[in-house]
Amino acid sequence: MNPKYQEYGHVTVSACVLVIDLRRYQCKKCGKTFFEPQSIVSECSPHMTVDLEQWIVYQIRLGRSLAEITRECGASADITRLAIEAAPLPKLHLPKHLCVDEFHAFSKRRAYLKGSRQYWTICVDGQDGRLIDALDGHDKQTLETWLRSIPKPEREQVEYFTCDMFDAFWRAAKTQLPNAVICIDKFHVASLVKDAFDKARRRIAKRPGKSTADTKAIWKLLVANRAKLIQAPQARTWQDQAALDRAATTRRNTAFERIASVLTGDDANHRELRMAYLMLQAFYVWADTDFDNEREMKRALGNWISQAQNCGIKEFATAANSIKGVKEYIVNAYMTGKTNAYAENVNRKIKDIKRRACGFTNYKSMRRRLLLAYGYPALDKGGVALPNHNK
Repeated sequence: MNPKYQEYGHVTVSACVLVIDLRRYQCKKCGKTFFEPQSIVSECSPHMTVDLEQWIVYQIRLGRSLAEITRECGASADITRLAIEAAPLPKLHLPKHLCVDEFHAFSKRRAYLKGSRQYWTICVDGQDGRLIDALDGHDKQTLETWLRSIPKPEREQVEYFTCDMFDAFWRAAKTQLPNAVICIDKFHVASLVKDAFDKARRRIAKRPGKSTADTKAIWKLLVANRAKLIQAPQARTWQDQAALDRAATTRRNTAFERIASVLTGDDANHRELRMAYLMLQAFYVWADTDFDNEREMKRALGNWISQAQNCGIKEFATAANSIKGVKEYIVNAYMTGKTNAYAENVNRKIKDIKRRACGFTNYKSMRRRLLLAYGYPALDKGGVALPNHNK
């Protein structure tokens, strides 16, 4: 019989083509013909070698786009896409520490055209930073449905659940993870209080008069923690630590004088701005205090909430009401030290891979790419899903 010639892409410094002569056999019983197996040929496509398939998957795990891979190896986009579709996805598992966050997947128009959701939910392992799954939607029903699909004994092994202040996440965890300690990320709570102060500052600065208009120039000093403002760095071998401490002290005193210059005044604007600044620093004091037990921390937070609600500043009253509903979970985060940092890290990396790929067309392809890139253990960094990709 005439041999069949096939072309195979091969990864080298420059693109080349391998032509392999395959022998074809015929079954004596049924009469069907077949070619002899070749270990060099990929199972997902006869136009690709096993080495090329593994190399493509490796590049996907590095967060590279499909266009970058095709330009480097010389294979077509269809061949590269076949290798991605044939790559095995990581096995679904629930870790002892589960982190959940939402991210912007598609624009409103693209989500409508593709029949998908605009925002998705990512579930991340809080111990090693691996992506567990990406869910189409970020409401309570989406997360509850995904958790119910996992066997109950595995759900009972989850010890900690961290998320931001979005109520859909912690409400779903409250019903589906009976043994998990729910923690609201403390950085989101601090950001909520800082935003409340900044909104109050801008509202006061827009009032008639120039008494508080200069707060825009030092807004970073106003929202900073006064106890940690301008600290001296650690001296290197050729530097003098005492000189660095003196320079930091000088800059800190100058910053305190600038803050005092915009807070000093007897008019209503200065009094309201001064009250907002005191409420922000009072929250910093609570966050930095080492309490003996959970009861004292919860009582101190309750006192701050009561003061914020009665201080007469609507921005702080709104923030206090939001914190009051999840006060128990916020205290859990400060007592256990659990944060949502791994989920935020993966969220930022997803933005990088979306930018490099110029977006995705549908939920299925995007989920596969994300799981291949961030769902496996680290390639060259311990405890991180993938190396940090800088723009």
